[in-house]
Amino acid sequence: MSLSGGTPVSGDATQEIGQLEGRSAVQGGFAATSTTQEKKLEWVVKGEKGTTLTLQAAGPRAGVARREVELG
Repeated sequence: MSLSGGTPVSGDATQEIGQLEGRSAVQGGFAATSTTQEKKLEWVVKGEKGTTLTLQAAGPRAGVARREVELG
């Protein structure tokens, strides 16, 4: 996780979650399954009112998720 415009309050910037099982482990491809295809990670950050926070999380196989939030 990388953050600009704010300060982390909780949650480690780097978290090892291991390999997700994914859909290839299930017979039938993309049918509804009960495999472990996602993990929830959480961070608490703070910043000044009016600031735009940019949060980016990345994984070598999963790609990049990026969000910008304006604090009101």
